[in-house]
Amino acid sequence: MMAPSSKPIYLLAGGPGARRTGRDLMLERIVASTGIKQPQVAYVGAASGDNQPFLLMMATFLRAAGSGPVKLAPMVSKRVNLEKTRCPGRKTPSILER
Repeated sequence: MMAPSSKPIYLLAGGPGARRTGRDLMLERIVASTGIKQPQVAYVGAASGDNQPFLLMMATFLRAAGSGPVKLAPMVSKRVNLEKTRCPGRKTPSILER
């Protein structure tokens, strides 16, 4: 059971050959569920090694689904700075914030 102030966190995954084409209704529903027009998205690209081209591809899908800016929350590349990936006042990294 989620605490009353908890917000959902969505984890999306794919595999080799999991190519997206056209509108993605699932992404549209996820973006709409925030209740925010064009919400910012923190993208965790750990599985792709924080790969910039993959981030750009995913950002294109998310923006087409109605999101606002999509920003990398680096977790595994040389650019990792966990201080920038933390929520203010928390001791553990946080992935999604508004």
